[in-house]
Amino acid sequence: MSSIRMKIGTIGVLALLLILSLVRLGHWGPIGVKAGDDVLCSKLTLTNGQKFCVVAHRTGEVIDAYHVFLYRVEPSGDCYKFTLGDEDSFWWGCSLRPAKAGGEIEIRAFGQLVAKYVPSKDSVVCLDEKRPPENGRKTSSAVVEKLLSR
Repeated sequence: MSSIRMKIGTIGVLALLLILSLVRLGHWGPIGVKAGDDVLCSKLTLTNGQKFCVVAHRTGEVIDAYHVFLYRVEPSGDCYKFTLGDEDSFWWGCSLRPAKAGGEIEIRAFGQLVAKYVPSKDSVVCLDEKRPPENGRKTSSAVVEKLLSR
């Protein structure tokens, strides 16, 4: 009887370790990302030379692990930053793709459409939150250029 209990206990401990590992990976993202690191989640270059990148910045916080931003880099080098998510988990499966009409850029994560960039308004609209569209803030392109050069 004790060997059965031992096997059940071992299976229980292994199951708990597996669950904790999956939670860790799902929330904190890829192994090796440290506080202060920037992770390139997705990139898109349009035919007009504009570059779009989704970047996750690791905060170092246990609960609020990432701040997620969309960067738009003009062919001239001017760069604009839009906030996509504060206090978020890692954006697994993130992708950028042109919408079928209107020149919009669809921003996807977790298998669904989460936001879109609207060029006619130069703003990002988050679809699951009740926050107003956000206009980009001019910033340095150093973060994006560093990530794209890897």
